[in-house]
Amino acid sequence: DTNFKEWTKALPVEGKLNTEGHDASLSISPDGNQIYIYRNDGTVYIGDIFVSKKRRSGVWGEPTALDKQINSSYFESSASLSADGNKLYFVSERQGKKYGAIGKGDIYVVEKISKSTWGEPRNLGSVINTTDDEISVFIHPDGKTLFFSSKGHLSMGGYDIFSSRLQLDGTWSTPENLGYPINTIDDDVHFVLNMDGKI
Repeated sequence: DTNFKEWTKALPVEGKLNTEGHDASLSISPDGNQIYIYRNDGTVYIGDIFVSKKRRSGVWGEPTALDKQINSSYFESSASLSADGNKLYFVSERQGKKYGAIGKGDIYVVEKISKSTWGEPRNLGSVINTTDDEISVFIHPDGKTLFFSSKGHLSMGGYDIFSSRLQLDGTWSTPENLGYPINTIDDDVHFVLNMDGKI
């Protein structure tokens, strides 16, 4: 596309986002002031979600681990914040009836109950989650369109990207495979769509 300019050389992000362990960007909040990261240092944090806030200087601050009801003793590997900042969708491999777990990795939502406190996570249920694996999630800024990667729905091969709409009764529509060329016979994960839906 001729509208895109050349990218500059990649440089480490300023601030304290990176460690000697495994650090990965999960998502940036719609307002651009928070970044959610995955951290695995092999000792204390083994697959947890952290958040860093942008300082006035433009540098990212020290990341802090999300509440314990979000970061379980299992892997948490994806996070996406709603545009109003009140809902966080995330992927967890937690197991057991206590969590409402359905498959190996499921998508959960947690709602903010105060400025710095989250409520209890809720499994999105069997319309979205399967007995197989869901591994990435993105809630569009419209707050109603969920994109996620799954092996358990009807896929073209491996993980595919699916979309589902939040309906008026609070349930999710049957997920739709985005099809080719987004999905292929290989693994397709980590889908993000811009506000106007064109990129």
